[in-house]
Parts: sequence; C-alpha cells; structure tokens
Amino acid sequence: MLDQLTLDQLRIFVAIADAGSFSAASRKLMRAQSAISQSVRSLEDALGVALFDRATRIPQMTEAGRSILIDARRIINLADALRVRTRRMAEGLEPELGLAIDPLFPPAIAMDCLAAFERQFPTIPMTVLTESIGGPERHLRSGAVQMAIYALETTGATDLHADFLMDVEMVPVVSARHPLAALPEPVGREDLEQFTQIVLTSGSGQSGWTRGVISPRIWRVADLRTRLAFLIAGFGWSHMPAHFVAAPLAEGTLKRLHLHGIPDFSLRVYLVQQFSRPPGIAARWLIERLKQGIAEQA
Repeated sequence: MLDQLTLDQLRIFVAIADAGSFSAASRKLMRAQSAISQSVRSLEDALGVALFDRATRIPQMTEAGRSILIDARRIINLADALRVRTRRMAEGLEPELGLAIDPLFPPAIAMDCLAAFERQFPTIPMTVLTESIGGPERHLRSGAVQMAIYALETTGATDLHADFLMDVEMVPVVSARHPLAALPEPVGREDLEQFTQIVLTSGSGQSGWTRGVISPRIWRVADLRTRLAFLIAGFGWSHMPAHFVAAPLAEGTLKRLHLHGIPDFSLRVYLVQQFSRPPGIAARWLIERLKQGIAEQA
C-alpha cells in the first residue's frame, strides 16, 4: 500500500505534529478540517498503522506515529532538497564536482576555499583527489574530475585551458644531520652532485620533467610526503615547496641550503580544465574563490 503514500499526506501529518492538533493544522494549512482528517486516514491506510489515538476528544499521537514522524520529516527534507537541486541543475548548476590537486598547492588555501564551497553549495557532492606530478592531469583527462590544480610545466600540456593561480617558491633543503648541512655555504653544484637528490616521478614513465635536477645520483618517489620523509631521514637533498617544509625548517629538522651559481626558482601553478568541459556555476564560483583566497594570503 506504500505506493499510495504521498508527500502531501506526510506534510499534513507533520503540520499536525507541529501545530498540536488537527484544527490548528487546518488553520495553518488553510484547509478544511475534514480534508485534514481524511488525509491522515489515507496515510494510516497506506502505512497500515494508527498514527493517532482517537479515544480522547483531542487525538493523541501513538508511539508508532511518533516513530514515523521522524521518517516523515526526513523524507520531506529530502524531497525539498531534491526539488532545489534539480531546479539549480536546470539553471546550469553541476550535479557534482571533481577537483584534483597537486600537494604543491598550499593546503591551507585549498581547505579554506573548499569549506566556503560547501557552505555555498551544500547539496553538491565533491570529489577531491590529491596526487603529485602527472596525477592531476591524468584524472582530468580521464574525466574523473572537471578541474585540476598543478604546475603545467610538469607535463608540458598545450591542449588544455589553464588559469594562472600562483607561483610556489621551491627551496633546496636537506636533513640537519646530512653531510651537506655541515658544508660551508654557499654550496656549489659540485657539492650537490656528490650526494643523492630525491626527485618526484609520476610512476607512469610519461613525464620527462627534469627542472631542478642536478645530481647524477637520484632516488625517485611518487609524492611530496614521501619525499619529505626521505629528506628528514637523511637519504639526500631536494627542492621542496616552501610551505611544505616551513615546519621542519622552523623545528631545525631540515636545513635550507644556500646555493652558489644555481638560481632559485618557483613553479607556476594553474587551474586547468578541458576545453570540451567548460565550468558551470559552481565551478566558476570555486575558481573565483580560489583566486580570492590566494590574494588574501599574498
């Protein structure tokens, strides 16, 4: 009999609970009390249980009624959310959104912007994937996400739409216990070449990005967190995003190397999309919020 259940019946049932009586619900909904009573009878028939005890002058909600009231409110809320979501989809709002982020991008900015996104678009499911070199672009091209944040030069792609976001400073660091840390500064190329350099790899063998690679002795890892762990453990040296190593530098776990004859560099980070998938309302909002967050941090 549940196929005879209607949202209108549930709304009337909830209105009676909120108003305190059939007559009060009748006035609130501006419907005849007889229509209110008939709707409740139909709801009880559809559910197969009595929602009200009518033995007294003013019907009292039964234990079953109080239990079903919780579900009725949930169903009504879901129906209202569905109505809002479908209306906004018709207006150009995405049904869901996916974003791939290279940890190169400062997480504090990303978290702040995503929290603001959740407040602005609470009904939109969001998928956030974090992966280093090559990963964000792979997710973008596969269609798993609509947007990706990474340094475009790491893949060399020229067929994607890219919005510049920020420059991320890369700093050479080494464990404070590593022999490099004890050398007189500034440290030269010949010094760096004697020790292992820890570099990032996509793991797919597709990325030939070699910027900042100096030493012939190389260990490759797939993500920044692993590289940081190897650095702290004293396996070698590397260029790292300044924000990523700020804490271990302040604690003295890592030491920043001052180099001679090797220029400092930054990586230009972009928000990247496919031309065939232009951003909708929510994506455009998030893009602007990211730019605002970066400007506030500058």
